[in-house]
Amino acid sequence: TYAANATATLTATANTGYSFTRWNDNVTTNPRSIVVTSDTTFTAIFTVNQYTVTVVNANPTMGAVSGTGTYAYNTTATITATPNTGYHFTGWNDGDTNATRTITVTSDTTFTAGFVPNQYTVTAVPSDASMGSVTGSGTYNFGDTATLTATPNTGYGFRGWSDGNTSNPRSLIVTGDISLTANFSNDTSAITEYTVTLTVNDPAMGTLSNYGGTYAEGSIIVVTATANAGYHFVNWSDDNTDNPRTFIVLRPERRQHGSADDCCRGQRFCDHQRRRDHDLPRPSGRPGDAERRGL
Repeated sequence: TYAANATATLTATANTGYSFTRWNDNVTTNPRSIVVTSDTTFTAIFTVNQYTVTVVNANPTMGAVSGTGTYAYNTTATITATPNTGYHFTGWNDGDTNATRTITVTSDTTFTAGFVPNQYTVTAVPSDASMGSVTGSGTYNFGDTATLTATPNTGYGFRGWSDGNTSNPRSLIVTGDISLTANFSNDTSAITEYTVTLTVNDPAMGTLSNYGGTYAEGSIIVVTATANAGYHFVNWSDDNTDNPRTFIVLRPERRQHGSADDCCRGQRFCDHQRRRDHDLPRPSGRPGDAERRGL
């Protein structure tokens, strides 16, 4: 209660997380002095504070982050760190290690996500330690280059790697754990290579994971036949029905069932409907294939 013409001082004090905006008569002065001339009501208007949450990626090549935005005081924000292939999340700058986390917003805050490359083991060994040695084994970061070198002992020759590659030294980009064997023999002549060709009876019916190439003797080739919609895999041209199929590249005099030579290995698909025998493709020189397929 004030006497007429007395001066009153009005003060609005906001709680934590809120701010004074104005009085009901739109005056924004705070504190505010008024001259009292009549009974008067003043209302202080407060609003919730808005804060910025900033989510930072320490290394954008290793991953992605989300959750940056403006949030009202005491609301929740979800921030997420997603590593790219070959990397993993290590934690936030405040020590939290949850890749996806919910925070309560009480002020402007910056969160930085840390990522590091995965580490993988490259193992390279000789087929026979008495014939030669191999260097390059070790632990590598994702994306690093590992150099493998096969050194034959006197009287022996390098024949290629277990995956068919014949480069020596050999450089490879590390994307996962890998084991390779350097093949040596007492034959010091040039490496024998063969051309392997794999085909399908009709490309409209399906595909192969590998259509062949040039491989050193002793290489192992794994091929998967994948039928397109409406078709199914039947067999290979030698009537083998394994799928995936493993071939071993051997010289002609050593070839046996399951080996791949320098000829065309065909792979057959057919549709899901039962067909008459004369509707099925018959490779040249192989009468009766349709009957043997049991369709």
